[in-house]
Amino acid sequence: MAEREGEITAEAEEIRGQIAQLTAVLDGLGRAAEEVRITRKWTQPAKSAERQALEEELRRLRSVGQQPSLPQRRLILALFAASLACFGAFLVFFLPSQSLVRDLRSTLRPHPRRRQQRSGDLPEPLRHDPSPPPTPHDPTNDQLTM
Repeated sequence: MAEREGEITAEAEEIRGQIAQLTAVLDGLGRAAEEVRITRKWTQPAKSAERQALEEELRRLRSVGQQPSLPQRRLILALFAASLACFGAFLVFFLPSQSLVRDLRSTLRPHPRRRQQRSGDLPEPLRHDPSPPPTPHDPTNDQLTM
């Protein structure tokens, strides 16, 4: 029995040694798993006030470049169409009146024998001519011949 007890004690010591080794391996694996968890939950360190100001300035400059462009094609086309419509309306009113005036002028010429005095014309004797009548012996009225 004493032999048997010695064998069991030796076997128990051997198993305790294996348990200690397995516990050390298990602790190493636990630490490695904890490191993986820590790196997965990593957060960025706090930024300095100078860095935050620079990032804000960069964000503002990028937003300037993203503003919508000024006149879009639809707006330009709409303004062009409106100007064409206005020009067309001008021509609709202007051209017929011009052709009507030309027609009236061509058909309403006074008859040479029935030339009547217009209301704005002065009778012949009452007309005032600012230049004096030419004298027959005036050398400026003589025609030069070559």
